[in-house]
Amino acid sequence: MARRKSPTVQQAVDQYLALRKKKFAHDTWVNDRSQLMRFAEAVGRSRQMHTLTPEDVEDFFFTGKQPLSEQMAPSSFNKVRSRVSTWLDFCRRRQMIEGDLMAEVDRLPVMKRERLRLSPVELLDLPNYTDTARDRCLIILATNTALRASEITSLRLRDVDLDGGWLRVEVHKSRLEDVMPITAELDAALRTWLTTYTDLVGPLHGDWYLFPTRGSGRSRYGRDGSRTHEYGPLSPEAPIKKPAVIVQRALRARGLAIRPGEGLHTVRRSVARSFFDSNVQRGYDSALRATSALLHHSSTQVTEHYLGLASEKLHRDDVLRGKPFLTAMIPAQGLRLAEQTATGS
Repeated sequence: MARRKSPTVQQAVDQYLALRKKKFAHDTWVNDRSQLMRFAEAVGRSRQMHTLTPEDVEDFFFTGKQPLSEQMAPSSFNKVRSRVSTWLDFCRRRQMIEGDLMAEVDRLPVMKRERLRLSPVELLDLPNYTDTARDRCLIILATNTALRASEITSLRLRDVDLDGGWLRVEVHKSRLEDVMPITAELDAALRTWLTTYTDLVGPLHGDWYLFPTRGSGRSRYGRDGSRTHEYGPLSPEAPIKKPAVIVQRALRARGLAIRPGEGLHTVRRSVARSFFDSNVQRGYDSALRATSALLHHSSTQVTEHYLGLASEKLHRDDVLRGKPFLTAMIPAQGLRLAEQTATGS
């Protein structure tokens, strides 16, 4: 019998990533690459795909020397599981492997926790806890648009139309372009930042990034032990690299306790919920659809899940908040009898 040939694990990963790069957003591709390279390293990059066994996959996730289940929170574990599973499905369709190597790798149960959600007052105050005009404008843009990190960092100067009052946004996840209105607060912040930007680098060019990266700079220490940081020069042709860190610093500076994973998405989630609640309070019947449009979601069901909403939960909150509870369940006649018994009359 002829010996079977199949690509190596690394070759299979490369083939898959080449296809994904053409079909999905850059951030999705980067996350795929990171986790699949981790898997390839664990099972052996040079192994032929057809030699992989269910036990190899189970070792990576559960029983090996450094199992993923002990390194990650359940929610992160499940994301890696999904990426590896999708890749193995691709390999099976290309006849590199046979059978379901993930059959015994179940999702881990995830505790559903209430995530940090900022009030409109906290969102309005958050930019005051940054130390540069660029970072202040970035947070104000986030709090006035609810855009994702990748959508903010990809903005270029040509996307800003202050005279018309519009901001052109590429929504990578949905592969669409949207022209969003610039609010009064955002207009003021953009004008201030663009003036500062010009002072720092000279005349601006449309293809430069709205929020550019900068050199690492250096720290200086005073005789009293105090530390000040001098930032490096701006690099307009490269986007800011870690916008979430800017938000995290501001959240901590304001005295808010944050868990791992909080950052720009905290702002996006908070803005969306505040926008939804405000529309509900004003009696707007399409509050959920308007919020879905703000978030660039494909459906209101996605928005409902994202905000942690359910029609039953909303009804519960409306019925209970600030209103009588047990007394409201007692008919008027029974309530009078209960009051008479309590007073002894």
